[in-house]
Amino acid sequence: MVLTGPRTRDPRDWSSRGVGAGPLRGPCRVPGHGGESRGSSAVPSGGRFRCPSCRHEIYKQESARPLHTKAEQHLMCEEHEDERINIYCLRCEVPTCSLCKVFGAHKDCEVAPLPAVYQRQKSELSDGIAMLVAGNDRIQAIITQMEEICRTIEENGRRQKQQLGLRFEALYSILEERKKELLQSIAREQEAKEQRVRGLI
Repeated sequence: MVLTGPRTRDPRDWSSRGVGAGPLRGPCRVPGHGGESRGSSAVPSGGRFRCPSCRHEIYKQESARPLHTKAEQHLMCEEHEDERINIYCLRCEVPTCSLCKVFGAHKDCEVAPLPAVYQRQKSELSDGIAMLVAGNDRIQAIITQMEEICRTIEENGRRQKQQLGLRFEALYSILEERKKELLQSIAREQEAKEQRVRGLI
């Protein structure tokens, strides 16, 4: 009878067993699970599959990602199509790429990282908006004050017109009374003179 050592399982035997088979003994051969693997016969379903060695469920996220997602999220340089726009030319005030700074039209210009310029301009814009809001509040306060002054002037003018009208009415009443007295005095004097003349006839 020949004695043999511990039997070593061929990795191909691991990959040939289905998911439904019992757990296999030995190190896991799936990449990222502790060793290199020659592949697995487990069929992916819905972007995931189970490791035939350790029965660990693996999500295949890479296969579900659309291609060139990052490239679509960044503006690319017109002069260098493979370069992203990542800096800002402070002299020309335009965004550009690193190659344009090193070899292109902006090699003699001063540049800054685009995110830093974005944050700075965003802060400046926010400060400008805050100043405009504060200025608008002051203007509105001045307009309100001027409207109040106009109402006060209008009320004062109306009151003065009313007082002037009352004064002229009182003066007119006095003049009418004085006119009446003078007419009566003239009438009495005229009658007295007429009587004296008639007495002489």
